[in-house]
Amino acid sequence: MHKYDLTIITCTKNRIYFLRKKINELKQISKILNVELIIVTEKDDSKSLKFLKKNKNKRIKVLIHSFNNINKSTNKAIPFANGKYIVIHGDDDYFIYTNLIILKKIFSQNYDWIIARAKYYAFNETQEIRKFSKLVKNIFIFLNIKFFLKSFNYLQCPSVFFKKEIAIKVGGYPQNIKYGSDHHFWKKLIKYENLTINEYLSISRYSNNTISGSLKSKKYFFILSEIAKNKNILSKLIQFLFLLLLIMKETIKRMVNKNT
Repeated sequence: MHKYDLTIITCTKNRIYFLRKKINELKQISKILNVELIIVTEKDDSKSLKFLKKNKNKRIKVLIHSFNNINKSTNKAIPFANGKYIVIHGDDDYFIYTNLIILKKIFSQNYDWIIARAKYYAFNETQEIRKFSKLVKNIFIFLNIKFFLKSFNYLQCPSVFFKKEIAIKVGGYPQNIKYGSDHHFWKKLIKYENLTINEYLSISRYSNNTISGSLKSKKYFFILSEIAKNKNILSKLIQFLFLLLLIMKETIKRMVNKNT
């Protein structure tokens, strides 16, 4: 029997401002969901540790490590989760409060993992960005095309919820690769039964200074190498065309920005 319906895992370092907002968010969403928050930080992050020592909320656990590796940090937290489901949030990701009632109803069911829509906002701003990527992902979510979704590294999105037992069973996130860790985790998870929710449940912050934002061409080369492994010729062709479309869109965007 699980103590909570949901465990939010958040890895953070030297970002007290966002950490405080994350804890405040927990107080709000706890009015709707039976939820806990696991915060993973590094032992040399003295500011965060000092701040977290003041915490009296029993729904918050703090784990300390010295990995300097977000995949190891996440894997460290998974066994300590007391929720039926787990969601991975950056310290600057947050839920769309008005739609959380949807989750409350669904958590009583027994799907292995749940995927919903998410929006992207510019870092520390209220401007929505990456609308094209969001559109493509929303189409895939609506059609429930798992094969395509996994190529967009969507599992790390804060609108994906998976059972703790399954995360442990598949070995969690791979710890020794520089990028694409969520993609590899997704390939293991995708064979299990899922539920698709065509509603926005979260907002994710995006910046070129983040890991995903700084990969750029490396990310596309990685996806291309994964497409090459696909044995289905038709799906490989469609997947490649979508990737080509994304690259063209990104190239045009850079050219426009360079000339303005």
